Amino acid sequence: MSKPYIQFYIGDWRRDPGVTRSHPATRGIWFDLICAMADDETDHVEGTPESLARLGRCSEAQFADALADMQRNRVADITTHPDGTIRIVCRRMQKQLSISSKRASAAKQRFSKTDANTHAKPEQSSDICSLISELGVKCEEGGWQSRFVEWIGYRLTMFRAPKCAKTLFREQFQWLQQFSVADREEILGASMRNGWQGLFEPKCKTDAKHHANSRANQQQNSDRNEGTANAGKASQYRLPKSP
Repeated sequence: MSKPYIQFYIGDWRRDPGVTRSHPATRGIWFDLICAMADDETDHVEGTPESLARLGRCSEAQFADALADMQRNRVADITTHPDGTIRIVCRRMQKQLSISSKRASAAKQRFSKTDANTHAKPEQSSDICSLISELGVKCEEGGWQSRFVEWIGYRLTMFRAPKCAKTLFREQFQWLQQFSVADREEILGASMRNGWQGLFEPKCKTDAKHHANSRANQQQNSDRNEGTANAGKASQYRLPKSP
């Protein structure tokens, strides 16, 4: 499943000398190709000039001009094969995928081998391996499940490793299902970035929930005060009882 968003570093885009020297039309076509790569969760696009022009949402003539411009300014790694197909690689996405793959692989190795620097016991590592298989986590495909495997490896190497890791990670995996894919990745990333021992709702959702509860409490107080005021008015106009 492709991500509904991509990490776009505005400063890097604006400071890239190759992108800056390129024509505006080239920059637009290149951005469309980047979106196509992100949609396929890969670091490259490959095909005939006609198919790549469709990905870039332009004519073949416009794509040919943009391709020459990108080659001249070294915007991407471009290879033309003997059969006429073209391969265009985004160097930044290639680097990001390589780092993510290495992290996921390293985390998976921690569960299958006893490491002197980890706090997980051999039997605990075996349990985590079986849990990953039981949950159907596919760390090789990237995405939020790969991040969850990174989170498991990160959490096990903390100073205070969980006592019942298998139960903890199963409940966390099930808890994450209620959020969107983007929120799942943000939850996992935030905990690892900040050195937290647990997983927490995104701040925007927590603030929204707090705001909703606050409004509900205000409405209840308003209704209660209005009822008290009405009761007071009714007592003022109540006729006295006859002796």
